[in-house]
Amino acid sequence: MGFCIAGSDGRIHAANRRIYTLFDDYPGGFCRWWSKTAERIVKQSNVQVGRPAIFSHSWTGRDGIQVPVTVWLFNARNRGDTVFLFIGPYDPCQGSIPRQSERGASDDLEPRRLLAEGASNGCMMKALADGGFAVRYQPIYDIRKGRVAGFEAQILCSREGSESLSSDFFDLLDTSGGALLLGIWFISRVCDDCRRWQQDVRKSEHYFVQLHLSRGQMDSLCILHALQHCLDANDLDPSTVWIKAPKASFETRDAAGQLLIHRYHALGVNFIVDRLRTNLADLRYFFAFSVIPFKAVHLGHQALGTGKSSRQFELFATFAKIFSSLGIHVLTLYSGSSRITEALRTTTCRYIQKQGGYHSLQASQVPAFLGAAPAFSLDPARAIES
Repeated sequence: MGFCIAGSDGRIHAANRRIYTLFDDYPGGFCRWWSKTAERIVKQSNVQVGRPAIFSHSWTGRDGIQVPVTVWLFNARNRGDTVFLFIGPYDPCQGSIPRQSERGASDDLEPRRLLAEGASNGCMMKALADGGFAVRYQPIYDIRKGRVAGFEAQILCSREGSESLSSDFFDLLDTSGGALLLGIWFISRVCDDCRRWQQDVRKSEHYFVQLHLSRGQMDSLCILHALQHCLDANDLDPSTVWIKAPKASFETRDAAGQLLIHRYHALGVNFIVDRLRTNLADLRYFFAFSVIPFKAVHLGHQALGTGKSSRQFELFATFAKIFSSLGIHVLTLYSGSSRITEALRTTTCRYIQKQGGYHSLQASQVPAFLGAAPAFSLDPARAIES
């Protein structure tokens, strides 16, 4: 599928090779087509943040054959001129396979896999267009300062009472298609929410938002470009964004993969490594990639207990001290009573988060919650009630 980040004035900020291949038969190619149609398409589509406009387009090629394409359009922000453009040579909702002549030279996918990815992308676009997903924010507490310091953005199904989507769901998207589209929507939605919060949050009240990206999303230049343009379009401080990525994302040792990681960091965003375990294998693993400037690590899950749990807590405290001595913040999930939070205060752990997405907030609740969270409370329910 062709992907492009462009302006309504006809400028092209970034594009993949596939989108140019799709317009081989158009006089002047893709650049010419976009410069002629950009303003009209953006105006007619009436794009809203988080809701793609989907429409069909066609032209007569050099050989006189009508060439149909399907166009999806995301907006980087309301009233903005930066758009994310997806173009496919077939209707993905039908999952049909394009003719061999329509496939680019770089497409080496097997037809069966191409069908699966097309159908998955189509289902994802339909779900996004129908408002099938929502974003909620779970508070993250700074136990040194006794207040809410940030939030983790979580993707949920829009139906009432749904929980955040599991990592298995994103692994499935990485292998079957759809992860890129959902990632673009997710980044766009969160950055737009952050822009709205800037009007309500005191300038002295600094906060951060964690964005969880899968390995497949992290490996995509499209996600990198989308993040860059969302930050610019919404005039956001990049340090507000913490990319929460699985440790497998940092496994690559080839030059291209390492360059991509550092290009993310060059934007000014921070990294938090997801779910490191308290064992020597993960500790060696982390230091093998210490050249990457990590901001924080998510280290285990803490619950009150005896025996093995007590031993695990001792290991956690030791590992937290190691990371803290290097200037790397430690975040952990917790469950249980306030006794475990009191125990965590005795360690060098900096941030804690309630296990299971308890009392996730809508975007409109975030500014008031950040400012009003009492210093003594580590329970979102109590903070909201007070």
